[in-house]
Amino acid sequence: MNRSRKTPTFSPFLIALLLVFGLSSATCSGLNDIPQPHKENSPRLVDLFIPGTHDSGAINGIAKCQDISLEEQLAVGIRAFDIRLVDRYDGSGKMDVYHGIVKYPLEWTEDILPLFARFLVDHPDEFIIISLRKEDDKNGRAEHHQAYQTSLLNSLDDERVSSFVYRGPITLRTTKKDLAGKIVIFSRNKFADAAPIAQYDSFGHDKTARTSLVWPGLDRQPFPLLIEDDYKVQDIIHKSDKKTAIKEALELAAEVPGDELNIFFLSGSAPALPLSVARAINPFALELLKGMSTPPAGIYFVDFAGRSETRELINYLQELNEQNDK
Repeated sequence: MNRSRKTPTFSPFLIALLLVFGLSSATCSGLNDIPQPHKENSPRLVDLFIPGTHDSGAINGIAKCQDISLEEQLAVGIRAFDIRLVDRYDGSGKMDVYHGIVKYPLEWTEDILPLFARFLVDHPDEFIIISLRKEDDKNGRAEHHQAYQTSLLNSLDDERVSSFVYRGPITLRTTKKDLAGKIVIFSRNKFADAAPIAQYDSFGHDKTARTSLVWPGLDRQPFPLLIEDDYKVQDIIHKSDKKTAIKEALELAAEVPGDELNIFFLSGSAPALPLSVARAINPFALELLKGMSTPPAGIYFVDFAGRSETRELINYLQELNEQNDK
């Protein structure tokens, strides 16, 4: 027996419900002009875990702190570099890498800046932080500081690297995207004239302290920092003094997450040897971070970035970034 199909009918109430849910679905699909809440797709600078190397260019000799080249450091994930420079004071603008009184075969304008610029061409979503220091304290007269300043600022204006130098402000809202493709410079030396690069307001000698980045002569707000740089390790066997300093600094940083940029120098010496400190401290720091419910973000400067225990720490910092992106 054939039966004809009935055309379905809907009540006005059901039609209204369908319209409401249909519009709601369109809204969730992004079909209107109202931006929907979503997770920030570019993390803030203060929320990043940034592997760095202390005395990045000290790759051989009695003052050695690193066991792989700058190129290799970039390859294993290092994105912050502690560079110590001495001007040649001959008007050439050339500046050589030093650690203390020891000179290394790396020159700022020919070896370091071009290397970082090439890396950023190949990795435009990355950025590099350089913490600079004028390393020859014995040449402390005004003319020496002026020569260093002139050479540095001229090097940053060089057409080969000028477009890669970040010259903007840094705030708590600055993101990785804001810095992408740029070299961000923190200077431990103050400049006599206004300069568009960040300068440490102070840098504590062998201690942990809160300070800020400043831009003298420019209308920019100071950017808060916490710096741990307790580098004199008296306990040459157990490194207990350095371990205590790191633990206390991590706890201090965890009190105000996201309100400042943390900088931890896991390196140490005098009288302990840098290699012995790295062997003990890098795995110790890794264990501390893994034991914290909310590890503090920041820049972690390490020695001997090529060693297996150091690589484990670097890899863990990268994993923490990946977890934050999920």
